[in-house]
Amino acid sequence: MLNLSKMFHIFKFKPHNKFSSKAINSGGNQDCLGIFSGENIKNSIKPQRIIIVRHGESMGNLDESTYVHVPDWKIPLTKKGFKDARLAGQKIKEHVGDNPLFIYTSPYLRTKQTLAGMVEAFDTNYIIGVREEPRLTEQQFGNFQNLTTIRDSKQERARFGRFYYRFPEGESGLDVYNRVTSFIATMFRDFSNEQISRDDLNVVIITHGLTLRLMVMRWFQYSIADFENTFNPPNGGYVVMERIQGESGLESWYELTKESLELINLKPQRQFGSLWHLLSELPN
Repeated sequence: MLNLSKMFHIFKFKPHNKFSSKAINSGGNQDCLGIFSGENIKNSIKPQRIIIVRHGESMGNLDESTYVHVPDWKIPLTKKGFKDARLAGQKIKEHVGDNPLFIYTSPYLRTKQTLAGMVEAFDTNYIIGVREEPRLTEQQFGNFQNLTTIRDSKQERARFGRFYYRFPEGESGLDVYNRVTSFIATMFRDFSNEQISRDDLNVVIITHGLTLRLMVMRWFQYSIADFENTFNPPNGGYVVMERIQGESGLESWYELTKESLELINLKPQRQFGSLWHLLSELPN
C-alpha cells in the first residue's frame, strides 16, 4: 500500500554548481520562444525536463451526468483511470530514470489520485517535493452543473471559440491562460530554491486537458488560432519539454518533443513568432 507520508517527504539534495549564473540567466533562444522573464531570478537552474500530465479517466469523462450531483473537484477516477495513472508513471520513469523529481498537482481528487498511481513507479526517496497548486485546476464551469445547459454551452463554445468563450458562472480559456501565466512565474522562483534546483531535476505537473494545452500555449507563445486547433491528450497522456543546451554552453531553452507536438496537434514554434503566420490567420 502506498505510504503517503513517505510520498510527501522532502529529501534534501545538495544543489549542483555546474552552470554559472551567466549561463543560467542568458536569454538566448529561451527569450525568443517567449519564456516568462522569471528565468532571470538569481541562481535559477532550469530543470532537465518538464512533463505535463493529464489525469487518468474520471467518472465525469465516463458519464457527464456525474457533474450534476458531484462537485467537479471531488469527482474520482474510474478503474481504468487508475490504470491510466500507473501506466503514465511507468512511461515517465523511462524518461527520467533515477533522477530527482519535483511534482506539482491540481488539488482535484482525480489529479491527486493520478499522482498516487503514478508514484508507484518511483523510488519516493527521489521525489524531493510535492506541491498542491490551485492554479492548475480545471476550467471552471459553474457549481453543480445542469447537464442540458452545459451541453448547450459546449456547442455554443464550438461556434464562438474555446479561448474566449466564458461559461455561465464559470471561466473562459483566457482566465485559465492568466492562471497558468502566474504559475509559470512561481515555477521559476522555485528553480532558485537551493532545496529544489539542480540541473538533473525533472518537474512533473499533473493537471487537466485544457489547462495543459493553455500552459503549452503560454510557454511557447503560440497564437490563439494555434490553440483553437489543438486537442486534449488522452487521459493519462502527457507532453515532454526537454531542456536544450546551446552550442556555446551559455544558453538553454525548452522544446516540446516531436511526439508531444503530435499528441496535441501543434507545429514547432518559430523564434519570435512569424508575421506571415499571423497574417495568414486573417479572413480573406
